Amino acid sequence: MGRPDLDSVEGQVGDLRLLHVYIASPGERGSTHTPEGGAELLLTVANDGDADDTLSAVSSEEAAEVVLRQGGEAATSSIDVPVPAGGVADLQDVAGPHLELTGLREELRSGTSVEITFTFTGAGSVTLQVPVATYDPAAVSSSPADPS
Repeated sequence: MGRPDLDSVEGQVGDLRLLHVYIASPGERGSTHTPEGGAELLLTVANDGDADDTLSAVSSEEAAEVVLRQGGEAATSSIDVPVPAGGVADLQDVAGPHLELTGLREELRSGTSVEITFTFTGAGSVTLQVPVATYDPAAVSSSPADPS
């Protein structure tokens, strides 16, 4: 679904749109997410429907587990992310709620992609080829965008 030169991918299942889905960059050029380690999986889910839904599972053959993390708190293997009707679930900020691939089975390098399946209680499942973002020093040194 995604081209290897893109730093994010989008997908849809039912009334749910998965937006700006990507695995965080491992760091400066030449660095990788190492086997047995972890990598942040970031995305936004928009619900264009009239019914609430819930992201209830995320899986990948490249990781032992995908967990839900709230900032720096301990991860929970139970994924239960509400996606309100007409609203969004924002999992884009590592300081807030986000997903993380843990127990990586092999090295992940910028510019590659990983097959990840997202399962929702109402809409069902969608599998995306999610890219590992490339390091952007300008993004690190610039101030965050105004959310308004």
